[in-house]
Amino acid sequence: MADPDNRAMMHAQELRLLFNWEPYYRFVGLIASGAFGSACRIQYLDPVTLRIHDFLVKRAFDEHGPLDALNTERHYLARLRGAMHIVQTVQDPGAVIDASEFAVNVLYLEWLEHGTLRNFISKLDRRQITRLPNRLLWRFFLCMIRACIAMAWPPPEQDIADTSVALEMAQDTEPTNIAHGDLHGDNVLLGPVLDDEEHRITPILKVIDFGITGEWGKDDPGSSIEPGVENNIWNIGKLMMALITVDVRIIVGDRGEAVFNAYPGAPETRTDANSLVRHPRTGVDNDLVILIYRCMATDIKDRPSLQELQEALTAAVVNKTAAYYGKPEEEDEAIMSFWKDLLLNADSDSDGLSDSVPSSLLNDFTNVV
Repeated sequence: MADPDNRAMMHAQELRLLFNWEPYYRFVGLIASGAFGSACRIQYLDPVTLRIHDFLVKRAFDEHGPLDALNTERHYLARLRGAMHIVQTVQDPGAVIDASEFAVNVLYLEWLEHGTLRNFISKLDRRQITRLPNRLLWRFFLCMIRACIAMAWPPPEQDIADTSVALEMAQDTEPTNIAHGDLHGDNVLLGPVLDDEEHRITPILKVIDFGITGEWGKDDPGSSIEPGVENNIWNIGKLMMALITVDVRIIVGDRGEAVFNAYPGAPETRTDANSLVRHPRTGVDNDLVILIYRCMATDIKDRPSLQELQEALTAAVVNKTAAYYGKPEEEDEAIMSFWKDLLLNADSDSDGLSDSVPSSLLNDFTNVV
């Protein structure tokens, strides 16, 4: 079998040849590759508005496993279409690939400009930044729980041409058993800031890569896998622990070795957040830490519900203001400057570009008159 990296480079070369011969398109580059396929960034220049639209072409290797994974992802992205914190499928404006031999092997996805959560944490580590602002942590936590809510209560069916998204809200009805199955730092991306309280000072986070997503519940016979909702919550807790410890290499060893008290006088609860319990970080809001311990509780019955998490996190985002913390680093402007400097400065490997194009860049687009 050919090396995946070599096959990904072949994918990239084929797409480069395909798109760079098309009017108003530019192949930007190979963004990611893995055992199942490749992802390439494409830009389209709208000839009327002269605005650039970025999108991602995710292409599976032409084999049984990768194609099955792509079809699984296509299925779940269709079910989750319209959810604000789930990556959205898009349409290629010129349907270039649709008319090619690659059409059955690809997904078109929205471009999220600020890279992966793993990359974000790695940059913190390289700069020896050991603590994030609490107000940033609360917002990132809420974003990822919103994605879990989307999986638990998918939006109403939505046509591919409808690009609207809605904020995910926990419901009183029975949730689905959808478990993402691969929630780690490479599968959470940072997007733009938005004009709402939850995303106005920090980038929105969106969950990607649903290739091994499945559904299982509490009563599935013989299953050793946790139910979908509880499994997703545990994994978000682990991602939050990685953010607090600034460590992308978080490994959960023997589960249940650490214990905590949810409040003074509360009985001890076992948690898998071993490294955070044993090495607490100064300056991190204790309410936030306890919520992470609970998300990673060893017994699923001790984990908070999505309804409780939504209520607690929304209240924290609204009520735990800069004045509440009384520290300069918790001010709106300081938080915005912090993450922008981290992601957008000259030593960053982020390749986000403006969505409007200066005239000097028009020559980069093949056959544009």
